[in-house]
Amino acid sequence: MEREAEILCQQGQYGKAVKVLRKLIEGSDQTDKGWFLQLMATYLYPIDPTDSMDKQLKAHSENAQLFRPETGISYSKLASTRYGSKNLFEFRFLTQLILK
Repeated sequence: MEREAEILCQQGQYGKAVKVLRKLIEGSDQTDKGWFLQLMATYLYPIDPTDSMDKQLKAHSENAQLFRPETGISYSKLASTRYGSKNLFEFRFLTQLILK
């Protein structure tokens, strides 16, 4: 079915290709679902770029190994640990003592 969707896309029948991918998504696990959503985003882009970016955002949320969309990803600052460098120093020091 994935091949069928690709052939439809190559023929310019983007809507039909998206319908085929929707059927594939229904029976897929999370990783494959992300992949199919990314393909769907690719097929949708020529006819609806906004919906395409929404699908790519959803694909990335399903599988972080996939491409990030141009917009929509929010980042949060990591909380710093007060004693991070101290802990690293102690870990290295203790490791050297144990290995000697």
